[in-house]
Amino acid sequence: MQGLEVDEKDLRILEALEGNARLPWRRLAKMLGVSEATIYLRIRRLEELGILKGFTARIDASRMGLSSLMFVLLKVDPSRMGEAREKLKELPFVAEAYEVAGDYQLLAKIAAPTHREAAEALEMITRIEGVKDYTSIVVLQTLVSDVRVTSIYKYWATRAGGQ
Repeated sequence: MQGLEVDEKDLRILEALEGNARLPWRRLAKMLGVSEATIYLRIRRLEELGILKGFTARIDASRMGLSSLMFVLLKVDPSRMGEAREKLKELPFVAEAYEVAGDYQLLAKIAAPTHREAAEALEMITRIEGVKDYTSIVVLQTLVSDVRVTSIYKYWATRAGGQ
């Protein structure tokens, strides 16, 4: 599998931190049977490689009153793509945004308190200069949102090893 190489110890460290980023390094070292210095050096290396991007809090948006989620696919005039991309990134209700391949060029995830506010956000997005067409998808129920990169990595690494 292509990508930056991580060994089994790195993977175990990342897996533990995905579960609890506040885990004390001493406890992590004890769990993995290595020294605290090893944990420190490996975490520092993972940060330098850009694999570990920091330690953040996971906040449940619905518990904060942001219970309406919507995905919006945007068709954008190629000559306005850069401008549209920047405007989309500036909108405060855009939780995630991606440039994508296919019939549409941009994908945005909107978080709002209600469907009415999500509709207002959609209207603002569709008024961005260069947006030619769009389609929206309202989320009825979240099935998976806590992405565990280590689990996905292990799945594909196992498949790559078997080929």
